[in-house]
Amino acid sequence: MWTRLTAILLVAVVALATARPFESRDANLLHDLAPTATNGSCLTPQQDKELKEAITGIHITLTATVTALDIAAAAESNPDTKQSLELAAKIIDAVNIDLVNNLTAIVDSSCGTCSQIAQVVNMTVISIEETLNRIEPNWRNDTVYKVIVQAVNDILAIVETVCPDSALRLRLGDNNQCLNASQVRVLEQVVTGIQIVLTAAEMGLEVAESAETDPATKQKLAEAVRDMKIISHDLIANLTTIAESNCSTCSAIVATVDEAIVIIENTLTDIDPDWRNDQLFQAIFQGIQQILGYVTDLCPSSVGRLLEKHRLSLAAAARAGQH
Repeated sequence: MWTRLTAILLVAVVALATARPFESRDANLLHDLAPTATNGSCLTPQQDKELKEAITGIHITLTATVTALDIAAAAESNPDTKQSLELAAKIIDAVNIDLVNNLTAIVDSSCGTCSQIAQVVNMTVISIEETLNRIEPNWRNDTVYKVIVQAVNDILAIVETVCPDSALRLRLGDNNQCLNASQVRVLEQVVTGIQIVLTAAEMGLEVAESAETDPATKQKLAEAVRDMKIISHDLIANLTTIAESNCSTCSAIVATVDEAIVIIENTLTDIDPDWRNDQLFQAIFQGIQQILGYVTDLCPSSVGRLLEKHRLSLAAAARAGQH
């Protein structure tokens, strides 16, 4: 458990360390008018200059983040929390060195590119995210770590300005930044859509059950209806909680939907191993596809391999069923 003193210290140190002056409007205008490198072409002289400034800013901010973690660790009385903070400080320090060295190598090369910057920055973000997951699985919902994540997002935003391209929308920002008000409204619509899809699937199973004459098949359908109602209730409740939270994120949405689909697949496999190719379960089969579509539309860059796995599995089953 984080102490209140720990949170206050981290908020204060990181906020002070990451504060930086805004560029003037004229400077922004000159940047907009200047030629910009595409992902594969060499950086322009202006971009080289901006990257050098960004490297300095990144180094200062990550160094300050390490200092903040060290101060928090010193003030922490819980031994486990103290150890976690000390470990986080060491890892962020190592990340700081690697990131600065890799970006400096790009600046010093004869033809640094936006693609190289994107790769270095993205891998750094992934490394930080995975590290925090190992130290504190619930770090996304922890005030202390959110301050650190925000500091990292601010750092990455500096790098992103060097190459204003959609390819530089980094993983951490896409997955774990809080949804804005408009996105939350879309999420609420998605929740409604998923509820309709699951209700329709349940009704389809109930109709099939009532019309079925074979006792064994009827029992299978009855079990599927019962389990689907439970899964549907839990999924809608969990997504509603995310939508109503102070910080809804795509990572939370994707994880929740993925977990529900895995439960659906496992439950139906126990009832009928070949359910994907069984016409009796087509309502659920199609419902999962629709749910995946909703989530992909809401969080296109966050769907990842887990949900893609479900999509490919369903597509393969659909092709098999046509033969």
